[in-house]
Amino acid sequence: MKTTLLSFILVFALFSGYSQNIPLEKEKKHTTRMARFKPSAERETDAKASKMLGTLDFGAILIRNSARADSIMVNSFETKNGSWEPFLKEIPFYQGTSTIIDEMEQWYFDGMGYVPEIKTKATYDDQGRPTRIEMHYYDDGSWIPVFAIEEQFNALGEVIYDAIYFFDVEEEAWILFFGSRAIEEYNDNDALVLRIWENFFMDEWELDYKEAFILNEDDVIVEIIEYYYDDYDDLWEKEYRMVLELCENNMWQQGYSYVWDWFEEEWVLELKYLEFEWFDFSRLLFTHLHVMADADLFDDWDDWKGDEDVEWVNYMRMTAEYHETGLPILRLIEGWHGDGDEGAWQPDIKMEYAYDHLLNTVYDMSSYHDGSGWVMMYGYQLDMEYHEDGSIKSILYSATWDEWKNDLNPLMHYIYYYSDDTTDVPIVDRPVLNQLKVYPNPAIHTINIDLSESQGFTALAIIGADGRIVRTYNPASFSGSQQVSLDVSGLTNGIYFVRVQGPAGQQTTRFIKR
Repeated sequence: MKTTLLSFILVFALFSGYSQNIPLEKEKKHTTRMARFKPSAERETDAKASKMLGTLDFGAILIRNSARADSIMVNSFETKNGSWEPFLKEIPFYQGTSTIIDEMEQWYFDGMGYVPEIKTKATYDDQGRPTRIEMHYYDDGSWIPVFAIEEQFNALGEVIYDAIYFFDVEEEAWILFFGSRAIEEYNDNDALVLRIWENFFMDEWELDYKEAFILNEDDVIVEIIEYYYDDYDDLWEKEYRMVLELCENNMWQQGYSYVWDWFEEEWVLELKYLEFEWFDFSRLLFTHLHVMADADLFDDWDDWKGDEDVEWVNYMRMTAEYHETGLPILRLIEGWHGDGDEGAWQPDIKMEYAYDHLLNTVYDMSSYHDGSGWVMMYGYQLDMEYHEDGSIKSILYSATWDEWKNDLNPLMHYIYYYSDDTTDVPIVDRPVLNQLKVYPNPAIHTINIDLSESQGFTALAIIGADGRIVRTYNPASFSGSQQVSLDVSGLTNGIYFVRVQGPAGQQTTRFIKR
């Protein structure tokens, strides 16, 4: 399974991941894996954390705007003193005469002035979707490529390729590090009938799973069969199956899912889907769905009869609301709590979204219900301020980075400057930065920080490229040390900054985590 297809995807994208062979503009995810177990908060968080091209993950380069800003001042929120401090300045470069940003330079504030550190390059398809993001760092007067992420779409708007690359300086080439891709087959009417997924692992592509789509005479999906690849026996094994029943309007009205019994070599009935209500069937965007399960599903496998005479019990109920464009506004999963008719529907997981007039996602929140109220798991909010012409004036970026607080925390404040009020970005000498040495760089497991020129420091922190303080350290634990070793194996791959505060001021330097 693709790791991005977790949690709510096991039910919502179970259907919205497919389309009825009509070209779309929005990205879709997909899977035929049925909802065998209820989604958990941990899995939902993992799914969100793995998202590649997220809002502000690479600065403001992917933020839509109706005018061309000359520069963007970014301040970070310091929780210790509750104040906004200068963090970086972004300089955009645009695609032709449009407002689409091709490149964005990020100049970080080192305590004396702004110095170039990171350049982000974006590539878009003909529908304006970002398909590749490259990160470069500034070194000795030139920009050096570091890593890139890439996505590709099919005619239906589904992601069929995603990958992470690192740049090999010696070979002067991009090296594929991780990826997944789909090989698709279509019938004579350009309807999808087969999709084979492969993962890139240990320098080669490996078969993962495949989806076979059975269509009726109108090319509407009526059955989906999923197989996983057994690399030991070098063959495809059946795993899941879904059968759909259509109403007189040729739309799904109910369906059944099965799991393959390897011992009996037969399909075993598992779940039942009913009470479909549709926002747009062509894109499989439903507003209501009721899921029932075989009562024996939750018992031991040996007791699971799975025959046609199953006792169906309530399992899940899903509701959704959509923006006029088809973008989701609300996705709610309710679970049946209690035994039989004595139970009741209770909320489990909720996903909420909001958009501005430019279709920027200004609110994206996933929450779980702990029985007494909603608890935020992962999400962000953009408090946007606009000029009279609708162009962006400022963005206050808040997110749920503190797992102990069921609240949004202010992180970054983006202030847009246009031609009549642009600010200078001077290149400054960097003697203070050069005193702080971090090695190895890039790092995989551990970084060593040379503090021989930073005696008496009062604070040490690792900061992400987005300005978030990832880790902080107590200076007392390093008292008298000339060198500090920090474990960074738990950090995701990317660019980070080490910031040391001392009597003489602030020192910052960059390192790359691989």
